[in-house]
Amino acid sequence: LTSQVTAWDCRTPCGFRGPFVELEPGLGGGKLSLGWSRVTGSTNRSGSFLKAAFFGVAYKLTLLRTWGDQGWVPRNRTYAGFELGVPVARANVGLGLLYRVDDGDGRKWTFTGGVGWGF
Repeated sequence: LTSQVTAWDCRTPCGFRGPFVELEPGLGGGKLSLGWSRVTGSTNRSGSFLKAAFFGVAYKLTLLRTWGDQGWVPRNRTYAGFELGVPVARANVGLGLLYRVDDGDGRKWTFTGGVGWGF
């Protein structure tokens, strides 16, 4: 969801901002994030889809659930916390700090991080 000035056609770079929902399934767990983002980019010819993001920032409240035995991930754990994402061109960098909200032994805090390439 975005909000911007309706008179802008955004075929040249302009700003987008608004809330989002993100679901990330994985082999050892999955994440659900709710957040707010601001991105500078351009749209396709009809103006209906963000074609190119040049720079942005995403603030996320994240819920992470692990499963399976992946070796490096404690299984059957639930974490909640804050993540920050920074997309630059097609690259994405993210960092987060999550607190374990389930009962159990082991460390209470965990860090998340990632680097990706978008399309």
